Amino acid sequence: MGDRLTVYVPSQWVKGFQIGLAEELGIDEANIDVVCPFVGGGFGGKGSLFTWVSLIAAASRDLGRPVKLYVTREQGFTTASFRAETRQTVRLGAAEDGTFQALEHTGDELTSRADNYFVNGQDAAVRMYQADAIRTGLTTVHADRQTPGFMRAPAETPYFFGLESAVDEIARELAMDPVELRIKNDTMVDPVDGVPYTSRSLKECFRQGAEAFGWSNYKPEIGSMNEGEWLIGWGVATSTYPTQMSPCTVRLHLDITGEARLQVASHDVGTGAYTVLTQAVADELGIPVEKVRVEARGFAAAARHDRRRFDLDRLQRLGDHDRLRAHSPAARPSKGRRCGPCGCLRAVRPGGY
Repeated sequence: MGDRLTVYVPSQWVKGFQIGLAEELGIDEANIDVVCPFVGGGFGGKGSLFTWVSLIAAASRDLGRPVKLYVTREQGFTTASFRAETRQTVRLGAAEDGTFQALEHTGDELTSRADNYFVNGQDAAVRMYQADAIRTGLTTVHADRQTPGFMRAPAETPYFFGLESAVDEIARELAMDPVELRIKNDTMVDPVDGVPYTSRSLKECFRQGAEAFGWSNYKPEIGSMNEGEWLIGWGVATSTYPTQMSPCTVRLHLDITGEARLQVASHDVGTGAYTVLTQAVADELGIPVEKVRVEARGFAAAARHDRRRFDLDRLQRLGDHDRLRAHSPAARPSKGRRCGPCGCLRAVRPGGY
């Protein structure tokens, strides 16, 4: 194989794999082709560069032949990522009318000894409702486990469970309807950054949902709702997922027949990226969608394979991003200390909101 490496992965992070493998194997990333065919359903656990990917690539390079790793179902629990345990502390203060005045959300997360992976889900959770004062903090606990990762549900999910549980508790303390309490603390401005949201329909969602669900029949007293001998429990919770935007480089070729071909180092994990990109190109160029072909694959490979047909110096950088935040605990220096009970290394990343 020499210095040329081709890796087949079911991942949406084509460029990330290329950069990571180049660093771990000590070769030029231009010599790595990441081939990522469309498989759909590539959510969560398939999105990270695991250690065994580099080991397989190194073995293939040394042997000069393809190498495939096969693991049993049982082995998959220790070779792949998992949803890491979290321990959260939420402190929420409100005025008598239900207005949130202070919110503190801290968490402990488990990770491997060799990795600094962490979720920091409270960064998204504390942006759900307005509060006069907000504070967050995160502690990662390094233990003898494999590195955690993204699973089927978004990584922020456990943190929203903690926050929403606290909101329910304070609703009971104030004897307020939990839906009305959440609506009262809705905000059109990011409570951390003070930046207005471009759109937000939380109130409308609650109003329409309450009407459709018959929430007016809700009784907050425990055991007060039943159907015959069956006790009925109703609840409400809010969750969201942060929008992540960044610049993107693409190649667009329009031939004499009026057909367009878009190439981008991305992947459709099953959420419809091929369809959306096709529609965007057709709309911008004013041509039918039938005239558009999207190729989401390794960009370096696409450049080499089509060198005769494309001018590599004319790549267009598209997709502006409004802001990239660097205020999360991940961007701050960390300090380490030993945990008394087990002796594991705890990397402490204090919050700063």
